[in-house]
Amino acid sequence: MQFGLLLREDRIRQAGVMSIETEDGGVILDELVGTEVTGILLNGAIRMSFAEGRSLELTIERDFTVRSFDNPDGAAVEFRPYLAGWKPSGMNELASLFKAVVTAAVASADATLRMSFEDGHTVEVFPDPDFEAWHFWINGELFGQRAGSGLT
Repeated sequence: MQFGLLLREDRIRQAGVMSIETEDGGVILDELVGTEVTGILLNGAIRMSFAEGRSLELTIERDFTVRSFDNPDGAAVEFRPYLAGWKPSGMNELASLFKAVVTAAVASADATLRMSFEDGHTVEVFPDPDFEAWHFWINGELFGQRAGSGLT
């Protein structure tokens, strides 16, 4: 297990990501702190771009929760255009993240992604038991949930 963690940490470092391994095997993604959400794209998945002029992109491929001071219980963001009869939810909450500045980003060992923003919003993406729930493209390198569980 330790060998795998070292390989992942090396891969993250090679991608240019400043990260700190947590005691439980998760990763604090320091590279995202201070970056602004510069784009949100819906195209079969949700893609969020960070830090204009840099290559930082988050893709979310499952339902997730956006919380705010006004809604501490959160709103489910559901974007499933591949399902018949699907209707989106949480689009206002998703749009409220545009121009938000990241204050913290952590991927836990079980691949739960949690992000906090200066304006009080938070995002929480739980791992998918069968597929990749989320991943970052950081300077051309992939980092995120492995299909099933764990981090790449």
